[in-house]
Amino acid sequence: MKGVDVAAIDGLYRNSSKRRWSTIILFSLFGIVSLSMVVLIALSLLVPPAMQDMVETYTAVQPAELPHVILSESEKEAVEARLDKFESALRDDVAVEPLELDAREINGLLPDDDTESTVYLSIRNGSLLAQMSLPLDSDLELGPWRSSMRGRYINGIAELRLMIEGETLEVDLVSFEVKGKPVPGWLRRVLQGEIDNMDWLDSQDVRDVIGRLRRIGLEDDRLVLYPAYVGLKENE
Repeated sequence: MKGVDVAAIDGLYRNSSKRRWSTIILFSLFGIVSLSMVVLIALSLLVPPAMQDMVETYTAVQPAELPHVILSESEKEAVEARLDKFESALRDDVAVEPLELDAREINGLLPDDDTESTVYLSIRNGSLLAQMSLPLDSDLELGPWRSSMRGRYINGIAELRLMIEGETLEVDLVSFEVKGKPVPGWLRRVLQGEIDNMDWLDSQDVRDVIGRLRRIGLEDDRLVLYPAYVGLKENE
């Protein structure tokens, strides 16, 4: 079964970024791509006569229209400078103010169309919402039964919550909707397991940064990284 190459996408982001730890900010893109792969796997394991019904239920023939954020060069440079300053302070164990990134800045940091997927991130009620419209290039086969996914899209919304446990970033999949309908509980649990097994979440680069953070906040429309060593102006 051919689908989205999660490893290749992970490598693309690791190699294109100046700092590996920035995958903390971009983690949802990896998560959503992984989720789509598991959906395909789950579909292929269904009773064959139900294949086409499930394809119709969880995929669409048209992509969803999602907002697209483009930062100007000066805006992007300013955000990168803040990231560099924050990272340097963390690694040097120097007191620094919490780093705040709003939804526009986070979306502006996502690469444009290199992965042939579209993702839009927003923050609501302490959760990160990842809207996606992911093109598929797959055929599901089980014995004599076959169902094509080519030219179809997974249009979905994942609600994610973040927390720090020691030096580990925990990502909790609260809900996952496709075409406006929640996926079954068993499938959501499979998707959560796939997120938990993503190696980059436990990579040394990520652990080095997470170990220097006190907590991660999702407040209003902002992602806030609270360092273990803070300045005098922190006001929670």
